[in-house]
Amino acid sequence: MLESWRHGDPIRRLMLRALVSPLKMAHFDDPALYKRLGCVYDAEKIRGEAKPAYMRDRVHDGGSLGGDLAVECDVVVIGTGAGGAVVGRELAEAGLAVVFVEEGRYFDRTDFTGRSFAMQQKLYRRGGGTFSIGNVGIPIPIGQTVGGTTTVNSGTCYRAPDRVLHHWQHELGLDDLGPEQLGPYFDRVESVLGVEHAKASLLGGNGRVIARGCDSLGFTKHGPLKRNAPACDGQGVCVFGCPTDAKRSTNVSYVPLALRAGAELFASARMTRILVEAGRARGIVAKTHDGHVLTVRARAVVVACGSLLTPPVLEQPGLGHLFEGGGGGR
Repeated sequence: MLESWRHGDPIRRLMLRALVSPLKMAHFDDPALYKRLGCVYDAEKIRGEAKPAYMRDRVHDGGSLGGDLAVECDVVVIGTGAGGAVVGRELAEAGLAVVFVEEGRYFDRTDFTGRSFAMQQKLYRRGGGTFSIGNVGIPIPIGQTVGGTTTVNSGTCYRAPDRVLHHWQHELGLDDLGPEQLGPYFDRVESVLGVEHAKASLLGGNGRVIARGCDSLGFTKHGPLKRNAPACDGQGVCVFGCPTDAKRSTNVSYVPLALRAGAELFASARMTRILVEAGRARGIVAKTHDGHVLTVRARAVVVACGSLLTPPVLEQPGLGHLFEGGGGGR
């Protein structure tokens, strides 16, 4: 009966989904099921290593400032994910005074237990409860921690396809964004992240089935994905924070590089307002987890809150004129 529902009309398929969803939820955090499937349920506790001075002195927990604080810098960067961390590192190494402001906490590998429910509550926005609304709900995992979504993704890394870059270059007039122009920058980022093809020994049965299917269908171009996890040992808990730092997410790559170059990081501080003076963005105001106010005045503001959360930030009243007529600040 269930098999007929799976291939039946939309009503029967929805009934099947309604039937199995509670079963999935019931076994979501069941250690017995994890053991039967051979999956990691509770990662072995990794002993923490002594952190260098710049990691201790330049990382500030917004929940323990003890009062309101005002600082000044050249550039304030909102967000420490794939965009913000890279910008902050490049600017800090160029000699600018950089301050990161991150809403999430700064966790390290000693905090990553592999426990799905507990880690989602710590590392994901709304505990992993962000999803699209339509004829079917699609979960949208968004990281809320230092490293952003790079901390909780699977580590897959691929370049924008040449056909897309050619479209930008030739049809949209973005001459500097072609494959040849961006190639050296891709090389630079991939070098920092240690991007390489996943090892065949770690692909698992599903990878072998997909490869066999591609061969049967005559697809001549297929293979393992490229990932930023050169020291991966195949525990399979990438989306709950890598417990061995094998995955080069920005919390263990670009953010430490920026801190080593002199950047400062305020974690557990939620940006509430961009300061605009004389038609230019001149800093931000953030609220810490303990209710205090952090004010960062800067020559420039970088909004790097991800593709979903950056637009609401830019909708802040009073910012619209900064993007009109080619003038104003960014």
